[in-house]
Amino acid sequence: MENKFGKTLVIYHSRGGSTRFIAQKIAEALSGDTFEIKVKNPPSLIRLYIDSGKAKLLGDRKTLELENDAPDLSSYETIFVGAPIYAGTITNALFSFLQKIDFQSKTIIPFATFNGGGAFSYFEDFKNFAKNANTKNPRAFSKVRSEKTAKELQVWLESL
Repeated sequence: MENKFGKTLVIYHSRGGSTRFIAQKIAEALSGDTFEIKVKNPPSLIRLYIDSGKAKLLGDRKTLELENDAPDLSSYETIFVGAPIYAGTITNALFSFLQKIDFQSKTIIPFATFNGGGAFSYFEDFKNFAKNANTKNPRAFSKVRSEKTAKELQVWLESL
């Protein structure tokens, strides 16, 4: 696939591997670089759901300690940012990352993965917390490791 995005970075947080899978496919298709958001002492899966639910319903977001600093974005033209959807919103890991970075008015293409209910307010929440992000064409993927999703990913990338 031709890369019409210029130098591309794919930033992602993945808990079970689904978001990592999509991030790597995007990076491969566009010859882009990847950056994984890593959490020190990651919470259990049930704690992720509870904290995401509290964040969505009560606005009670927790900032988590990250293992790595935000990458230098200065050489990138387009940045894809993805994470799993828990309780219909962004995870506290992604929230913590977004608190540390200024997207410098670059083109940001958010993506997400889910196994249940769907995106709900995920992309709206992302846009609200992503400083100076020029967000475009968000996309959520379900049943990530299926042939159908691989085709959907290809069609989405070609449509951008």
